Amino acid sequence: MNREHDEGWDSYSDGPFDGIGRGDWDEDDWEYYLSRQDVLNAKYDELYETLHDHPDRDELIAQEMDWNLPEDIFGEYACEDDESDEEADRFDEELAEIPAFLMAQDYALELERQVTARLRERVFGDEDAGSAMRAARRIVAALAGGHGIGYERDALCGNIACCKRALAVLEESLGGLHALRRRGTLTAADADGLTERAEELGRAIAQRIDDLRLRVWWR
Repeated sequence: MNREHDEGWDSYSDGPFDGIGRGDWDEDDWEYYLSRQDVLNAKYDELYETLHDHPDRDELIAQEMDWNLPEDIFGEYACEDDESDEEADRFDEELAEIPAFLMAQDYALELERQVTARLRERVFGDEDAGSAMRAARRIVAALAGGHGIGYERDALCGNIACCKRALAVLEESLGGLHALRRRGTLTAADADGLTERAEELGRAIAQRIDDLRLRVWWR
């Protein structure tokens, strides 16, 4: 839609995941929306850490975040535990059918396995290792988040935006991986093998973006 965003642009106007003309949002609108959520998430994390032991923590956080409890958090999305379990199982089954997601999982697990094997207990204090592994996990989360947003007209560009985020985060992971190779923390052979996996993953995510864009018939 290419609207000029400002502080008055309210993506929460009609509910926890609704906004002004969401069916008309393009990829840029969704990327802006997601960046705002990053800011809100960071604010929540800071509040939670500060108020962790406060007896009125949840109420204070809700006030600072401008939530109207309990509807804003639960509302129409509340469901029984058994329904939640069924939905979670179905969601996992659907993710297992997405090649890029499976490749992202494999890359993140193999990266963590190799880096942890080399650094052992030092892995938790190593900045390059932490950067590479955190970014790898964020790739998995971004692809899952895109699938969770969905494939309908009012959501498809959001799915694409999440995939684009996954590609960007892959570059962060590669940056950490290359630093580990330069330092000799990973052997050249191991680092090159992981880099090859990452590059293959990048191509799979790019292909997924192209496939999703083909569904945007109304543009």
